[in-house]
Amino acid sequence: YTKRDQHHTSLATIFFTTQGVDSPQGVMLTHHNILSNLESLDQLFLLSSQDCLLGTLPLHHAFGWTLTLWFPIIAGYGVVYYANPTAANMVGDIVRRYQATLLLSTPTHCKSYVQHTPGEDFACLRYAVVGSEPLSTTLADAFQAKFGIDLLEGYGYNEMAPVIAVNVP
Repeated sequence: YTKRDQHHTSLATIFFTTQGVDSPQGVMLTHHNILSNLESLDQLFLLSSQDCLLGTLPLHHAFGWTLTLWFPIIAGYGVVYYANPTAANMVGDIVRRYQATLLLSTPTHCKSYVQHTPGEDFACLRYAVVGSEPLSTTLADAFQAKFGIDLLEGYGYNEMAPVIAVNVP
């Protein structure tokens, strides 16, 4: 190994999960896990310094930590944080006020946005990606009808990478 290879494969973080087990299980992710995940997403979404992410996902979860903390830093675009993704009216207001172009969320939160957020609040969004739970066709159709943007479903597995697959725009 070269020095770069040793750093690249070294431990970056440990997440604790209870998925499928009774007690927390430590999941070790290397720099390579995280950086390759970010590189793949950067190639897919083609974001620039003009883009802005609304970060509402918790940073204690691999999806939130990787995509709302590290992705904007590595890819070089802006981010605005709001800690309560269930406050649909506030989320819509923040998206509109800061002209967020990328929303990362869950289907549960997006259902609330369809019910409580004015359609014009999400007019600036270019991408909306959901994960952590299955996306129903009914919700995907309702979100598209109200906001004019497709919900892209991501799938991840903490033991490998926060995002293994995501629908393409």
